[in-house]
Amino acid sequence: MLDIYTAEDIRTAEAPYINAPGYNGYLMARAAKALAKETHAYLKKRYKHRAPENTHLLLLVGPGNNGADTIWAGKRLAKKGYRIDLLLTDPEGQNLTLAAAESMDGTRIIGAEWEQAFSCEALQHYQLIIDGVLGTGARGAARGVAGRLLEKLRALQVQGMLPPVIACDMPTGIDAHSGTLHEPCLRAERTVTFIGRKLPAGTALEAACGEIKLHDLGIPEALNDFFPALIVPEREDHAQVLSLPNEKSHKYTRGVLGVLAGSDEYPGAGVLTTRAAINTGVGMVRYGYPSREVRSLVLSSCPEAVTFDASESRGHIPVQHVDACTIGSGVNFSNATLRMLQDVLESDTPAVLDAGALDLVAAYLAHSSNPLGIEKILTPHAGELARFLNIFASENPTRWNALHASSLMHNPLRTGATVPSREDIEAEPYYWVRAAAWISGATVMLKGGTTLIATGSQANIYDPARVQELTILPVVSVPGATPWLATAGSGDTLSGILGALLAQVAAEVESFSRTLNYSPSLPSRIAALAVYLHGQAALESLQGAQGPVPATRVAEYLPRAIAQLITEL
Repeated sequence: MLDIYTAEDIRTAEAPYINAPGYNGYLMARAAKALAKETHAYLKKRYKHRAPENTHLLLLVGPGNNGADTIWAGKRLAKKGYRIDLLLTDPEGQNLTLAAAESMDGTRIIGAEWEQAFSCEALQHYQLIIDGVLGTGARGAARGVAGRLLEKLRALQVQGMLPPVIACDMPTGIDAHSGTLHEPCLRAERTVTFIGRKLPAGTALEAACGEIKLHDLGIPEALNDFFPALIVPEREDHAQVLSLPNEKSHKYTRGVLGVLAGSDEYPGAGVLTTRAAINTGVGMVRYGYPSREVRSLVLSSCPEAVTFDASESRGHIPVQHVDACTIGSGVNFSNATLRMLQDVLESDTPAVLDAGALDLVAAYLAHSSNPLGIEKILTPHAGELARFLNIFASENPTRWNALHASSLMHNPLRTGATVPSREDIEAEPYYWVRAAAWISGATVMLKGGTTLIATGSQANIYDPARVQELTILPVVSVPGATPWLATAGSGDTLSGILGALLAQVAAEVESFSRTLNYSPSLPSRIAALAVYLHGQAALESLQGAQGPVPATRVAEYLPRAIAQLITEL
């Protein structure tokens, strides 16, 4: 399990060492040594036959500790023979004296003249840039001289005309408090970070950091008392969540999943969801829909399924005796299907709520005094989450404003309670998936290239006195297996996988709701396993190649992906 922290956590964790009597700056010295080491290793790999004396480095030096780390790393690199230029983005600041005192002979210090001295041609003489402008404590975009410099360099980077970049601790422009990227931000090939991994690691925005190299600076115990903001399960962590049969198992102990998916307009969604659930190993799928034609199509494609007419009284979910449900993929909701959704929302039945169900859930929550419960797993992509939040905010603006006034969602850069667009959610996925979880009281899985899963709370989050009592669970992150999964039907398949896993686990325990009292992270771990298996099935189908992965093929290879994971238990 990889643990990822916020900037506040890292700064709080390092404070006792820095404030200890007799502290002599050894953490900064170790950070500089680590930065120099990783830079040298990178250069040796990239420029195998280039001697250090023929390798020219540009170090961007900010006014704070990050700039000081970069200066000291430059001194170490100069001792190895590299040619070093220091560009001070605050030429009158505290690091001017340090640069003058610590620079080796031959090191050039560039101040305010950079705007005249730098051109595209001049930058071609450098083999590498080190970004040491702003560090972990920074909020928002770089401004002033640093902002103008980075804006110019970023424009050249976009055109492919900038040397590779290594970031000291964090690329300038990335807010490690919230995992947000503010332009201008130089994308790094490698980021050398200290003490602990920081946001936006574990989110889609991690790509801006490139390869992350962590150095704990000799104080690995510093974070022992801190809960991570985000965790990234590894393969063995996913394997531990799998529910396996034994010699006493039968179809009911392996879980019964109720499926409401597909419609006359989108019948394929029902087929894909049902097939994926069956291939994940659930004991039984009960597929319900009012249309005989849709039910017949699902049954002809998935003869293992049991179908029922959702328009009849026995179509009520409680009558069907299911352990979990998956509802929403491709559904055009009618009176009968709305009743099924209502049954689930008003019960403690574990459920996956996807696609068309999400808008109805948002409206339901806006007028309900009760949270859904973490056994309900909402599975929006960024566009669906934007619509979900917009519906909730428009139907209950009082609660929406109260959420943003809460310390749970505090962000000093955010003014007011603006309702997000899809682009806003893609820019701040960590922030908005947590907001949706708090609003709903459910588990929320924000699907994307990297999927984030947040756990809500049964408590009243709008009561400031209660907020201080809450235990906030880490967001769970699952990196994407292949971008070729971005196709129609992929989400339907994922809903089937998740529903099957949820039903399997629910069938194993005497009371799923009581189990969640002492294991509230279980739904998010099940959701993470579903995303992981979805990706692994895609990779199994490709057999080491790259190319299209239609949803039907993902479902076909699910048994193989699960079998491979079982062998490692």
